[in-house]
Amino acid sequence: MANEERLSNQEIATRVGTTTGKVTKWTKRWIDW
Repeated sequence: MANEERLSNQEIATRVGTTTGKVTKWTKRWIDW
């Protein structure tokens, strides 16, 4: 169970990281405009 929880946490962290990365890219585009 603990291992599964850790994997889920890692997946959430990766998803959050990807979403934040996309947001930063969009913000950079807005700044460029």
